[in-house]
Amino acid sequence: DPRNRNLVNCDDKLRSIFLGKNKFELSELPGLVKLHFPAKSK
Repeated sequence: DPRNRNLVNCDDKLRSIFLGKNKFELSELPGLVKLHFPAKSK
């Protein structure tokens, strides 16, 4: 988002990855990405 650099505007590809969200804040990014990498069991 050009007005607020802490917001990410999603296109169709990003929307499919990030739970269908149209926008999200950069602070949410680690949590959204983490959903795609399940924890390894020891």
